[in-house]
Amino acid sequence: MEQSEINNMFLKCAARLPYPAVRVEKPNYNYGLILLDDLASAVSETTAIMQYLNHHYTIEDRKISELEECIAMVEMHHMEILNELIKKLGVTPVYASYAGNTGIYWNASFVYYGCGVRDKLQKDIDGERAAIAQYKKHIGLIDDKYVQENLERIIKDEEHHIEILTGALN
Repeated sequence: MEQSEINNMFLKCAARLPYPAVRVEKPNYNYGLILLDDLASAVSETTAIMQYLNHHYTIEDRKISELEECIAMVEMHHMEILNELIKKLGVTPVYASYAGNTGIYWNASFVYYGCGVRDKLQKDIDGERAAIAQYKKHIGLIDDKYVQENLERIIKDEEHHIEILTGALN
């Protein structure tokens, strides 16, 4: 796939809004740990990417398969944003969640593999809703306007994903 095709695919699955600069007001280790949940917990960009890619590889309908791949690409961009924010907050990014102060490493059991196209699409929508709820919770916990701006922008993409997945489901 050529770069122009990748760019066009990405634009189809991302909200048509600019992304804010990836920066923080100042390092804050606790905020970085919170963002590790968004990076690599059961409800995370890592889980979303792996789930969308699995669905891309296993759904035979070409249009829906390509949609799954397209959304995965946007989720990869979110992962990149989160990794940069986590580093700027003073934490080394790892694929683990520290909710409750215990490190739980990401694993493939977090992915919903599904059985059938409708089932997979519905679980993708459910995953987007869960991600939005988690991002909103984290915006309330993190008192850093730049981190909040980035999370709010990611939410816009997740909302767009719900719209296009719902369209594919119907």
